[in-house]
Amino acid sequence: MALQDRGEVLREHLRKNLVEEKQLEEEMNVMLQDRRERDERRRIAEAEALRRNQAATIIQKWFRGYIVRKRLKKKKKKGKKKGKGKSKDGKKDKAASGGAKKAKPASVNSVSS
Repeated sequence: MALQDRGEVLREHLRKNLVEEKQLEEEMNVMLQDRRERDERRRIAEAEALRRNQAATIIQKWFRGYIVRKRLKKKKKKGKKKGKGKSKDGKKDKAASGGAKKAKPASVNSVSS
């Protein structure tokens, strides 16, 4: 009889363990599903951030190019107004030609002793 009682106790303990194991397995499945959903949301958010970053980069490239072209256009117009380096009296303008005459290096003008 003692063995029969002990067998019943063990079977009852085994049933409790199986029920507890099923509950834990269900909880684990729920947690895994939550983790998969969270990972998927994170992946989507990262992809969206990358897409926005690339779009912003393209807009910045375009805008910088626009500004450079605009400045070059102004500079080109400014250069045409000067009259290609001649002043009103028809002589070359010193500022447009690069300033005063260039001095020769000292070694050329001096005599060796």
